[in-house]
Formats: sequence, structure tokens, C-alpha cells
Amino acid sequence: MQIDGMLLAAVRCNPCKGGALLHSDTNTALTLRGVKRIVPVTNGVAVIAENSWYAMQALDAVIFEWGDAPYPDNQEAHWAAVAQSFTAENLDRVWRDDGDVTSILKTGQDIDVEYRAPYVAHQLLEPLSAVVRVTERSADVWAAHQMRRFVQQRVAETAGLKPQQVRFHNQFAGGSFGHRLEFDNIDRATEVAMQMKGIPVKLIFSREEDFAQDYPRQIAMARAQGRAQGGQVETLDLHIAPPSATRSQMGRVGLPMPGPDVQLEAGAWNAPYGLAHFRVSAYTVPELRPTSS
Repeated sequence: MQIDGMLLAAVRCNPCKGGALLHSDTNTALTLRGVKRIVPVTNGVAVIAENSWYAMQALDAVIFEWGDAPYPDNQEAHWAAVAQSFTAENLDRVWRDDGDVTSILKTGQDIDVEYRAPYVAHQLLEPLSAVVRVTERSADVWAAHQMRRFVQQRVAETAGLKPQQVRFHNQFAGGSFGHRLEFDNIDRATEVAMQMKGIPVKLIFSREEDFAQDYPRQIAMARAQGRAQGGQVETLDLHIAPPSATRSQMGRVGLPMPGPDVQLEAGAWNAPYGLAHFRVSAYTVPELRPTSS
């Protein structure tokens, strides 16, 4: 996407999602070739330059002091929080309960396993980008997104406009696998464009920033006990505990999600196994790092 008079921007925000920017030193970056301005954005700064390479290079010359994230800073603490969530208080729902699992397992069990699935980044085919132009009366947004109406609403709120004053030009893009359900690229591009009124600004995330600012697939743990006979599983009691990515994601656009979350155990409660005794229970882990689809 090329627009006459367009400037390029790159952004760097706290890599600990939700953490603040405590201080930045931009003196050296401002002297580098092609740099036009360096402006604040939420939890970070953006460099506006003649091209994206100049902007990204200038960011490497900025000295940042980041605040802590509002969640544990090491993986083991996250696993511990998940492991502690297999409790009655955190039970989301027993989604399937065929046969008489409880009675059979009282007589003994020969299956006792635990599986872990870590956070996984989206790694969309192209790093996030957006072009935004804001004037006193309107805003135009060129980007690829999976929830267009929310784009219009968020840009209007940031720019102090009515939603009908925001024109969204949805673009073709490669697979994003859920990352284009989020808004960081458009939010940051709008914040930059607000400080460059009337000038179209194209914001491109570096691949590193794209990963650092992702809302990954949630962490999860599954525990199962059961009985097997003749090489075949005949009884299985499956417990799954992740944070709710649905509530995390929808909460960011102001949509409450009451009731049980079928995504917690999707693919498990409706598994097409011919087990006479099969129970699937899901537990909600209190949110740690923000997650997404």
C-alpha cells in the first residue's frame, strides 16, 4: 500500500505484555539518517522515518527502561499456576460423563499421565502492519483484519471521532491464524497518526516486535487416569486446565463471556472414541499472560 506523502513508522513497546514504559532516551536515535520524529505510544515509542528500515534501525538506538509485567516473569511459575487450578473452585464444567468412571477407578488404575502444551505464538505470514490517516473530521485505515466493526469503533475512540467518520479499507493478507483478531498494530498506528494529522502513516512491525506483542495460544495442562485391558483403553477420566483465551480476547473488545467456555476442552469432550466409561472435565486457570485464539 503506497499513498502520496506517506511516512513509515516502526514501534517498540514493552515486551512484557501490559507492562509500562518507565523511561526512554531517544537523543541518539533522533540524529540518525531518515528519522523525522519519535513519538510516544501506549507502553512504548514509535519512530517516524522516510522508510521502514530507517525507523527500525533508529529503534535499536533508543534506550528503554521497562516496567514489570502484571504476571509471573518465568515459565515455571506459569506451570505452577496451571497445576494449582485442578480444583472444585476452578471447575468450568464436566462436559462429558459416560458410564461409571468413578466406580471403576476406585478398583485401581493403570493409566496416570500428564501432558503440557506451552504458549505458542501465531507467526502470521506477514508481520503486522497498518496505514492510518487522521484529520479533524475523519480517519482512514488500510489494514487486514478479521473483526472489521471493532476496528472502526476502536479507531473512532482513539481519534475522538464517531464510528461513521472512520473508513476501513480491509486488505488482502496471508494467513494470520487468529493474530488479526487483535488490534495492536491498528491502535499504535492510530496513536502515531493522531500526532501527524493529515499525513498517512504506515506502521510496520518488525518480526521481533510482531512476536513480542502477540497474544499467544494459551498454556494448558491435561491430566488423565484410566484403565486399560487387552491393549485397549476402556476407562478414561480426562481433566484439562487452561486459561480462557475466549474471555481474554473478548474482554479486550468489551464483550463479557458468561457461562462455561467450550473452547477449554474443544476436541476432547466430543472425541469420537468408543469408550464405555469416559469423563471430560475442564478447569479455568486464572488469566496469566493475555491470550488469544
